[in-house]
Amino acid sequence: MRRPDRLPRRAALALALPALAPACALPGPPPPRPVCGPGAPFHVTASDWHSEVLVPVHWLPELAPLAPRAALVSLGFGQRDFFMAERPGLAEALAALAPGPAVIRADFADAPPRHGAALEVVPLSGGRAGLARFLAASFARDAGGRLPPPLLSLPPARHFLAAARRYSLAYTCNTWTAEALAAAGLPVAVAGTLSRGQVMAQARALSCAEAFPAPPPSSSAAEARAHG
Repeated sequence: MRRPDRLPRRAALALALPALAPACALPGPPPPRPVCGPGAPFHVTASDWHSEVLVPVHWLPELAPLAPRAALVSLGFGQRDFFMAERPGLAEALAALAPGPAVIRADFADAPPRHGAALEVVPLSGGRAGLARFLAASFARDAGGRLPPPLLSLPPARHFLAAARRYSLAYTCNTWTAEALAAAGLPVAVAGTLSRGQVMAQARALSCAEAFPAPPPSSSAAEARAHG
């Protein structure tokens, strides 16, 4: 039985959206010039309000022991309590409005996910070394420079690790994704990039994919299953 003080993830997010509305209303950055060409392939993905970066695991050898057989890892930045809660409630939604500790969520997989109604997937190419350095520097480390154990691990292959940077409404998951693209040498605007729409519009403009099919319409029931 669900605890009465918990809210569905979408309801909790709805409580936080009014404070985010001014930021989301900011005009988006000018579309960057496409730079299709040589570079290491990777992906940017987005679902709901959140975006992540998907790279080969061997770019980040420190993460390999968490999922020895996985080929890819999707990394996303988020406010710790809201991101790690199974079903965020009012307390987590309110906490997400204030600056606080952040985590990097690592989801391991064998192949890139498919573009569809619940998930936007954009293939890109860029500088592997710069992107890998940025991603590695995003994790908090111990005094010896090593990665501490995950704060939380969930089956089949999801891990939450402490982030080096704190979360705030001025530095969101989408700001972090934009910084990752800039670290890969792609001409993206980082300052003022706070929403999924802003970062994904830039990613699509930079992608070598010929077109992005519109996601098929989904029923409310299917959408509820997809996002829990």
